Amino acid sequence: NVTKTFTSSQTLFANPERGWITHRFSNDLYGVNSLRESAEKVSLVLIKIDISAYKNSSHIGQSKLNEIRSALNTCRQQGLKVIMRSAYSWDSVLAPEPKNIETVKTHIMDMKPIYYQYEDIIVAVEMGMFGPWGEMHSSYFSTTNTQFYYPIKTAALQQVHTTYMSALPNTRSVLLRTPYYIRQIFNSSTPLSSAEAYSGTSKARTGYHNDAYLASNDDAGTFSYGWSRAQELAYISQMTRYAFFGGESFGTPNSAYNKVQNAILESKQQHMTYLHRD
Repeated sequence: NVTKTFTSSQTLFANPERGWITHRFSNDLYGVNSLRESAEKVSLVLIKIDISAYKNSSHIGQSKLNEIRSALNTCRQQGLKVIMRSAYSWDSVLAPEPKNIETVKTHIMDMKPIYYQYEDIIVAVEMGMFGPWGEMHSSYFSTTNTQFYYPIKTAALQQVHTTYMSALPNTRSVLLRTPYYIRQIFNSSTPLSSAEAYSGTSKARTGYHNDAYLASNDDAGTFSYGWSRAQELAYISQMTRYAFFGGESFGTPNSAYNKVQNAILESKQQHMTYLHRD
């Protein structure tokens, strides 16, 4: 028998699949070769995929698919893991996606071979696809599609979520922009339980990302669907015991929400996996 004794350490190291995350477009991976050696020891990259050129195309072009593969190859070679998000606009454009939901679904399936080929470095995929920046509002499929910030219709959410469940390996999850969307998709206000966790069901493979983390009482609309912040945090706290949660902070510095003490408290409560560094 061999006995090993370990001691605690305060030394920073590149913790795989968690910690600080940095964002890069799939056609511009500047500086990724030095991320693991950075002061924050970053090992996670959000790969942003611009598919605006294919809004009116039945399929994503081979050149774009090759670009994505090249980006993921680079990340693999550098010992990095990735979160992925695809969008039809990375600017403030109202309803940028195709008007036919079948086209959106086909574009997701176009990337299925990539999701399998790079399963070893893909941590999760943010749903994206809907609205500017893929942040799942201000979409053609929103409840009101002539103004900004309206939520996505439940039927469209369910169709795209089901498509991701088919496109991704059953070991990988899709992350939605609000807890409300998760409740709508599954028609349930009950968060993921220990009994269903890691079971491979659609609910067990669904997580959440908050791109207005600690911005305000409702995190810039993230929690504005009839639930209080306290109710939302209780729901998230239970779900994220078993599901991914990450995002990026936003808002006035040193507000009541993003002061260090509260940020640490809520990050722990929500079992945060990753947070945007930049």
